[in-house]
Amino acid sequence: MITEDIYSKTNKDLLLHQYISLGSFEDLLHRENISSEDQSLQLALIPLKHLQTFRPHYHVEHVRPMPKAQESWIVIRGSVQVTYYDIDNTVIAERTLMPGDATITYHGGHNYQCMSENAIVYEVKTGPYLGAKYDKAQINS
Repeated sequence: MITEDIYSKTNKDLLLHQYISLGSFEDLLHRENISSEDQSLQLALIPLKHLQTFRPHYHVEHVRPMPKAQESWIVIRGSVQVTYYDIDNTVIAERTLMPGDATITYHGGHNYQCMSENAIVYEVKTGPYLGAKYDKAQINS
């Protein structure tokens, strides 16, 4: 697995995006936390053994401040090019996601372009999502 952290050029300590390429994962033996624990959107890669189970549980409800939406795409089929933007709306990087690859945007902007026929992705984001009118602002490139 390859994980690339993309930081802001204007604020060197601000993690904007993560690019995760599944690549070779045969050597993955334990849970790999991808997101740092201070992010609202959490992503981990978990290898499972045949018939492995977990103790039944539920998640305790907490009142948390509602941050701006953070978003992740996971490619299931096809390929998708992602363009990452810095906090000043300039392009900072581009990557192509293949099946099993993922991307997370914590800060800054992004754009996706499908590069194959019939691609399918999972989109995961923090909620509640209030819709484009309230939760999105366009980048003029």
